[in-house]
Amino acid sequence: NSSERFFYKDLAGETGLVFTDAHAPFGTYVDMNCPIPELRKEKILRARLAMEIASDFGINTITFHT
Repeated sequence: NSSERFFYKDLAGETGLVFTDAHAPFGTYVDMNCPIPELRKEKILRARLAMEIASDFGINTITFHT
C-alpha cells in the first residue's frame, strides 16, 4: 500500500533514523525452521510482511533464521 510506504518513510525521516538492514520475526513458532507443519502458511505470511515493511523503509537486506 503506497500510503503505508509513505508513512514509514516519513516516520523514519521525522525521527532521523536510518535503516540499513532488518531481522525477520523470530522465535519458537515463527522461525522458518519450526517443525510444526500447521504453522507453515502463517510463517510464510509473516516473512512476506516483514519483507514488505523492510522494503518500505528502503532496506535491501533482511536476516532470516533457518
